[in-house]
Formats: sequence, structure tokens, C-alpha cells
Amino acid sequence: MVEEAPSEAHVPTQQPPPRQEARFSSSHGHASRPERSSFPPTQGPRPPVGLIWRIRDRRSFVELRRRGRRAHHGVVTVTLAAASGASIDPPRVGFAISRKVGSAVVRNRIRRQIQAHLRSISDTMTSGVYLFSLKPGAAEIDRVALLGDVDACLDRLGSRR
Repeated sequence: MVEEAPSEAHVPTQQPPPRQEARFSSSHGHASRPERSSFPPTQGPRPPVGLIWRIRDRRSFVELRRRGRRAHHGVVTVTLAAASGASIDPPRVGFAISRKVGSAVVRNRIRRQIQAHLRSISDTMTSGVYLFSLKPGAAEIDRVALLGDVDACLDRLGSRR
């Protein structure tokens, strides 16, 4: 008769206790990288560089249609409903970019470029609600010309301090 070898291996159910990681003395450490930053971590949120808020409510769009002023230049149209009185709120910005301008990737790239520009000049913009509309040729012009059209519209509206 032939005996068969057992097909199951003995595996213990208990895991060995965790061991401490090996440590190297400072002489064996990497010489070009410090172990820790010499500055303590910052607390709280970073200070804002430039603020703009998004338009989120229907009332703002109704207000833009009812009492907004428009300025056109090149491929950009800006509608502004200035804030009543002396408001300390940052400008609120919305975008109306048609599918005729390009794919979603193109439209989002253009929107991000304009938003970054507006954040950099937000301290010079008056408080109010802005709606930026773009014509279909906006994807074919370069960034400098596009932002020049945005600045020309803002200048025509007199929305700079």
C-alpha cells in the first residue's frame, strides 16, 4: 500500500507580534534631504489671494436680466448688475458658454482661464453680479486676446475701482 503525503500545510492562526522598524543612525541617513521641515506646519486656511464667488441662485440671473448692463468686445459679452450701496462682498461671477464654442474640455479650459484672470484682478472689480458670455469663435483666439476682450468689457462697464 502507498501512503500519500498530507496535502494541507500547518499554518498557525496567530500572527507574530509586530516588530519595530529598523532605524538607521543619522550617519546612515540620506545626506541631501533633511528629516523634518525646520518650519512648523501652518494652522487654519491660507489667506485668500483674490476672491470671486459663483452665482448659485435663480434670483441673481433674474436680476441680471432685469437691471443688468451689457458690454461687448470681440468674442466676449459681460452683463453686470452692480451691487446696490456699498457692499463689501466679493464679485459674483457666472458663465454662459454655448456648445458651439467647443467641446466640454475646451469650454472648461476657457472658463478656468477667465476665472484665474478675474481672481487676479478681483480687488479692482466692483461688487456685483457678472455674467460672462462667449461667442463661438472664443476657442480659436489665443489666451492673451481673450483676456484682453474681458478687460475691455470690464472697462466699458466701468466696473473697475
